[in-house]
Amino acid sequence: MQQYIALEDCKDRFLYRLKSRNLSLGVFNKKRNGFVGIREKFGARYLATEYHYDTGAPFGTAQPLEELEEMPAGLEAVEMFEGAIDGETNRMVDFDKAVAAEGKWGWYFVDTGEYSEKIRPYAISNKKLKEWLENIGSDKD
Repeated sequence: MQQYIALEDCKDRFLYRLKSRNLSLGVFNKKRNGFVGIREKFGARYLATEYHYDTGAPFGTAQPLEELEEMPAGLEAVEMFEGAIDGETNRMVDFDKAVAAEGKWGWYFVDTGEYSEKIRPYAISNKKLKEWLENIGSDKD
């Protein structure tokens, strides 16, 4: 069995070659003890996180085998950014639990504070990280 790099020896924001369930490469996120990489499922390619093997079962599935390089400045090792945007206007939106608890529509535009039933929220994907991993993945595979 090939020895893997222990959790305490993994460096934040570094790319690793992995032995894992769904990822071959992943950037280590120390805060989450996981690796963010590109997963392919049913023809779709998207960012996903697998947690370091040392975090234990059932979620610790990724064994880093080789440290490759540091992620470029300006990128973050996350699948999605916090917050959401409206699918039609691309404006930032947020959800108000107190308003929703009153049986009213809880989504509102962050810039104006306006509540609207027309808001269709979408998570903000980390496109820059995905592009970097796609470009580097072809060199490293």
